[in-house]
Amino acid sequence: MQISAPKQMAPLPFDSLKQAQHSPKLDFVAVGTLFGIIVVYLGLVPLGQWQSDEYDYFGKLRHGIGSAVAARLWWSPRPVSEFLYGAYGLLANYFHRPFIGSFLACLWLGLLLCACATAIQGCLGKRTTPLPDLLIGLGLAAAFVTSGPLFQVFYWPAGAVAYLPTLSVTLLLFLQVSSGALSTPRGRWLCGVCLMVAALSTEIGAILAVCFGFLEIADASLSPRGKGRAYPGTILWWLLPVIAGVAVLWWAAAHRIPVPGSGLSVGLGQGEDATTRATAAARELVLELLGFSTQAKQPLSAIPTLLSRVLIGVGVALLWSRRNGGSSTEGKRTQRQLIMLACALIGACFGALFATYPQFGLAGSERYETLRRCWMLMTFPAVAGVVLQAHRGRRLLPNLSPSFGPILLIIGVLLPWHVSPLQREYPVYSAVLRATRRNFQSGYQRDAQQMTFVVPPNRGVITPQTLEPGAYTPTAPPTQNNYAGNVLAYFGKEVLVVRKSSDAAQPPH
Repeated sequence: MQISAPKQMAPLPFDSLKQAQHSPKLDFVAVGTLFGIIVVYLGLVPLGQWQSDEYDYFGKLRHGIGSAVAARLWWSPRPVSEFLYGAYGLLANYFHRPFIGSFLACLWLGLLLCACATAIQGCLGKRTTPLPDLLIGLGLAAAFVTSGPLFQVFYWPAGAVAYLPTLSVTLLLFLQVSSGALSTPRGRWLCGVCLMVAALSTEIGAILAVCFGFLEIADASLSPRGKGRAYPGTILWWLLPVIAGVAVLWWAAAHRIPVPGSGLSVGLGQGEDATTRATAAARELVLELLGFSTQAKQPLSAIPTLLSRVLIGVGVALLWSRRNGGSSTEGKRTQRQLIMLACALIGACFGALFATYPQFGLAGSERYETLRRCWMLMTFPAVAGVVLQAHRGRRLLPNLSPSFGPILLIIGVLLPWHVSPLQREYPVYSAVLRATRRNFQSGYQRDAQQMTFVVPPNRGVITPQTLEPGAYTPTAPPTQNNYAGNVLAYFGKEVLVVRKSSDAAQPPH
């Protein structure tokens, strides 16, 4: 897909900010720092792990591709992610190799491409300052991996295939909207594609597509001609993602609600009413916006997260002010689009909390929590940009130079970062790879009805579900989502002997 730059990029105007000379060296140092943080986490993708879902679905693909795919789509109406997931399963089955690192690396590269795409547009369009867009994209991507749980979205193939593309295209959507891309046909087309991919990848992505699409349709329909209505007659770009999102949510509501623990359950649980769920979801939403996680509600735990989001928001807003070109009218239009996108992101977070409340005790799974955390983070730059442009904001920070943008962005990324999980994970790198390789070698060993499954010694970043040591048979599987039973069915074995790894390095103290 060829990406070209919008005809006119529309930066947010910050006329009152001090336009000091900026050293390009600071930008390059910041880019290197942010890219290095991402690469450190990208280096862990070979340690990703299959869970019960992969063994179950890929085993069914062996016995009948058509029936397995049909049953999967009946329960999980995600055409984009299910196509990738099924193709990955067929590849793994054909070569008798898991390809975990290669598959996850492709999804990670998609995230990096989306983070850098707007800066690439600036280079193709011969704009003189593409570095701010590159800093913003890499800064947000680095913040995604340094501020919360990562395994289910970044290192688990069954989760990453759906939620990582959703996160990637919503990051690209945010960067495109902030660059004023909605003022051009190509930009609106690309943003519409982002919404379509999100809607057809996950249910939470479908909620976002519906929210933002409705806001854009209302804006295009109600804005008077000649007063900020930049693109009349383009409702179709937003109507298609809305239709796709509604279809996905309707299908999930019709076929997933009866399945216990299925994730998203659009509808009311037994003995619950919409008001109770909405109140609980709104309370949880406010707490998460303030920096509280679903595991910790202590006030002190939220301070670093909230401060980090504020610093990232201000840093991104200052980087926006360094873009060239664009009129004051274009800047105001971009601000309005950013606020609508921020409202859609918050609305999607609320919708996900409301829908998952009956089955997950309010907050939902780690996948939903991670996506909400990343979406909430993107709302802070939009609010910061409007505040700094407002009259009181200009009086509040009259002498603040845009040169502080990269500094604030890096501080915001580093503030909530816990390096200790990485320090525990990398020393067991080779041990995890050996355990994974031995498990598949034992499983694919011919003429043997028993296999040995070594629990990988993951510590820190990679946090998969594990099996307790012991012997399992198809007639006596464990209660952990039938994990052992699915492993036995996938490899066609009768006995699964689970033991802990004995060659793991000791974690540092």
